[in-house]
Amino acid sequence: QSRSSAASDVYKRQVLQLSGSKPMQSLADGSLDIAFLPNPVFEDKIGSAFLFSDDIVIIARRDHPVLGSLETLSPADFENVNLVGLPEEMRRITHLENEMRASQIRRRFVATVQRLWSVPNIVATTDLAGATTRRMAEALAKRYDLKLLDVPVPRPEHQWHMAWPEDQSDDPGHRWLRAQISSLFPDRI
Repeated sequence: QSRSSAASDVYKRQVLQLSGSKPMQSLADGSLDIAFLPNPVFEDKIGSAFLFSDDIVIIARRDHPVLGSLETLSPADFENVNLVGLPEEMRRITHLENEMRASQIRRRFVATVQRLWSVPNIVATTDLAGATTRRMAEALAKRYDLKLLDVPVPRPEHQWHMAWPEDQSDDPGHRWLRAQISSLFPDRI
């Protein structure tokens, strides 16, 4: 059986949203094949690999009433902007959320989305701003006429990891799937 047909037979699965799910438990019990997580995984029964690093940026319409004229974003500016973002239970596991809380920067989330890729379209058509990865923002900036601003706290690049049930590490179909995903990030270390 060819690699592609083996993979298509085995991996016809649904994509689950992180909100309300328990990815570590689902990986450990084998009910989830792959998860993409913002932190490395050091747990029994779960394998993981680094995928890529990326900065987080704040995006808004280029003509945004508050952010449109700014070249840099201060904590005070950020506290005065209405935001769209992921639900708190999802934000809570990100480095950015922890850094904002540690810096005591208050934010006003007035809308939430279940998928990060919804943020650019929403900020392009409203007075809301949001956080997303620099790669996504740069890829969509021209299409949506977005302004990108650095986060107003010093921070390292955000790292993304792929995790899977450890007992699937040697499975040929699963190895193929992980290799396909890894190939999407050729600049990874």
